[in-house]
Amino acid sequence: MPQKTNISPLSLTGTSNKPITRSALSSSQSDDILKAIAKLESSHQQLLKLNQQTSAQQSAQFEVLKSNLGNISNQISDLKAENSNLRAELTALKSKIHLLESTPSTPINPLYLNSSKNSLNVINVVLM
Repeated sequence: MPQKTNISPLSLTGTSNKPITRSALSSSQSDDILKAIAKLESSHQQLLKLNQQTSAQQSAQFEVLKSNLGNISNQISDLKAENSNLRAELTALKSKIHLLESTPSTPINPLYLNSSKNSLNVINVVLM
């Protein structure tokens, strides 16, 4: 069974086990205690104010990050749509290439090419 220990009440002088009462304190000790309490209250108020400022800054930063996330999400959606369009275009181009490669070619008569500059231009346009 653990032993109970008696905890002595707080003493300003450190030499007494008596509870502190107002009458047991000198006026200078009482003033010192009141000053210490005032400092603690002031520190507490400063910490509260700092906490409120930090909270406001964090809230503002959160809103900026939230907005940035929305912008990035929109950009990702746009990129996905563009990627889908490019894939569809690539598929169409592959099918056209496959069709051109699978169609037998007809040899071009060289005399026909030399007969007119206009026909050469037409052939170049078709080949492009």
